[in-house]
Amino acid sequence: MALFAPLAPQQQSMEFTPGFALLQQVEELQVKERVSWLQEVTTFLGAEIETRNRYSVQDRIGNQLFYAIERTDCCRRQLQRTCLHECASWEVDVLHTPPGQYMQSFLSMRRPMQCVCCCLCRPTAEVFDDLTKQKIGSFRDPWRCCNYNFQLRDAYDSAVLEVHGGCCQPAVWCSLPCGPCSELHFDVLDARTGHRVATIRKVVPGIMTYFFASDVDNYHIHYEQVQDPAWKALLLSFTIYMDFLFFNDPNPKAEEDALGVVEAVAAEEMGCFGGNNCCCCCC
Repeated sequence: MALFAPLAPQQQSMEFTPGFALLQQVEELQVKERVSWLQEVTTFLGAEIETRNRYSVQDRIGNQLFYAIERTDCCRRQLQRTCLHECASWEVDVLHTPPGQYMQSFLSMRRPMQCVCCCLCRPTAEVFDDLTKQKIGSFRDPWRCCNYNFQLRDAYDSAVLEVHGGCCQPAVWCSLPCGPCSELHFDVLDARTGHRVATIRKVVPGIMTYFFASDVDNYHIHYEQVQDPAWKALLLSFTIYMDFLFFNDPNPKAEEDALGVVEAVAAEEMGCFGGNNCCCCCC
């Protein structure tokens, strides 16, 4: 498809960028959010501190290719847990991690502060090549009732891709670590023809992560017909953006259940020393 041939104005600079050269070779990526135990411990204590989000980007067999880290300051990070999370600004850097070498600058995402209200002034974020400082593209969350629909745009703000996640999937309404509720599927469509060209799959990591760090998710990106490394980089950045916007809130019920289990185990281990009742065999 012509849409997915490399962009002529940016191709010369991207050919010699190691990160884009690597993306041109991969057909799928795994994006694994890293657990922040400081954040989870403070959540259990009832005074959650929002820490920097971190993501390990790996190939299909688990080799780390990139590492994404949030650069937002502490005050703005705390806004992500409030009713103003759609308005809050944030910055994320994606670093190339060649084996045996230091991390190298690759991409930067910038989401400015916006006054978002329902269908007005919807959230947008821009992606830049961190070496050349050229804009690669942007993504926008248009107003859609009960659906996860997004627009991915090129450097000139023309829509090139659309991401659709229907509201009829069980995981939309009940996210669980097993069965059909553990996966959420998104189709990536050509904005001009409507044909599917790639897919993104959100996966709950496992039962222990679900109970103790319920805001942590993994993603699988299958590029399929997308060949241009610029669009691959845009889809990678979008996946992180989507996690920030919609899937970065903990599940209070799951974490309350986990806390209850921890308290029950602690009480059982303490025995008669934890209360007024004696646990001797004659009592």
